[in-house]
Amino acid sequence: MSRALLLPLLFAAACDKGDGVTSEDTGADPPFTASLPNGGCGLPEYTWRSDEDLGEIVAWEELRDLRFTAEALNAALSSFDLGAVATATYDVEVYRVRYVTQDKGQRVEATALLSFPVNDEDESVLIAPTMLWMHGTTGFTDECAPSALGVEGALFNIVFSGHGFVVAAPDYLGMNGFGDPAEALHPYIVAEPTAVVSLDAVRALHRFARDEANRLSSQPSDDMVLWGVSEGGFAALWADRYGDAYLPGHRINGVVAAVPATDPTHLAKLGVTTYGDTSLAMAASLATQNLWYGEPAPLSDAINDDAPGYPATSLLAELAASCSPDVPEQVVSVETLFQPALVDALVNDTPYEPWSCYLDQGAVVGSAIPRGSDAPVKAPSWAAPSPGGQTPRCSSSPRSLTTSPRPPRCTTTSRSFAPRATTSSTFSAQGRATSAAPSTRCPTSWSG
Repeated sequence: MSRALLLPLLFAAACDKGDGVTSEDTGADPPFTASLPNGGCGLPEYTWRSDEDLGEIVAWEELRDLRFTAEALNAALSSFDLGAVATATYDVEVYRVRYVTQDKGQRVEATALLSFPVNDEDESVLIAPTMLWMHGTTGFTDECAPSALGVEGALFNIVFSGHGFVVAAPDYLGMNGFGDPAEALHPYIVAEPTAVVSLDAVRALHRFARDEANRLSSQPSDDMVLWGVSEGGFAALWADRYGDAYLPGHRINGVVAAVPATDPTHLAKLGVTTYGDTSLAMAASLATQNLWYGEPAPLSDAINDDAPGYPATSLLAELAASCSPDVPEQVVSVETLFQPALVDALVNDTPYEPWSCYLDQGAVVGSAIPRGSDAPVKAPSWAAPSPGGQTPRCSSSPRSLTTSPRPPRCTTTSRSFAPRATTSSTFSAQGRATSAAPSTRCPTSWSG
């Protein structure tokens, strides 16, 4: 976890700790249905579902092994050289929930982590500000969902709740941390499903808090902060953009979007001109975008699928099989990864459909989705560019796409382009960190 990323959010959010207003039971209110553009890129327009069952809790469980005392949390943060934020004042309890959301107008289920500060000072209920935390890339399948990763996946929840926030942390569409498996891969850098599933996690948080009020000593207010890093930064910006029209009645007080992908087209142009981690992220994004939009064109129109590596075919298989997918060893350059038609279109700023449309749909500027909030937006950087303008490299091999809990050190031994962050530390809610040896991966350049 980076001190540079954590401090701006805590300081910004501290300016508004809620006004004591909690979400009320709106069961008597008429169902609300969003009125927003949807689909696109050849996908037929569909009807949004009403909020009658959105956020409904299908299943939940308390993760007792992730219950931290404030003392244990501060000790763990100090062991990671984060003494500046080792100021937690609340114990923390964490729950894993499965909730109702929607995808292309159809009812689907998703999972999330919910965490609450424990107010044991008196008998009163703490009315705490809500935080919607959106994670960086951890993979593309159920096994990669943060809610399935123990303390590693819940780390940010625990830290923020220790500082007084009630936190909802969605796993994203296609990444079910428990229960029935997801029906498709996670759509990577696709605005609509990312925003919708994230905002419905807030609905789930309020439903859960209301339904389980007797077991909780804190409740979420309608004041909300959005925060995400890398892919989560992308998610934060789009949740902010959709928020007013999709989740009315919640006040977005601030947005922290660290190293977000705000213009996928220009990032794709970098990916097809300079081979590296951005190239691989772009390939994964195009592959999963094409699936979400209904495969109007074969992936081999954009990704090379020639022998001996068959990158297009092997890419989908790898994304589905592992949280640390590898590209074939024969893929060593832009020319061996992408089709010339895609490269030419990006370099010359000419359309190449449907791929150009997919990328345009992810661009914040010029979006058909109007921004309803006027909340301030903070966009801290993860790594400064080198004097030559490129993110510093530590290896000729592609680097990790994932974000680890702290800024990783570089390694030159891995070809993996989307491994999970790992740590050898073990924590006890009653004790202290027994060791602290995070994995060493290089920071990502655009979305991780």
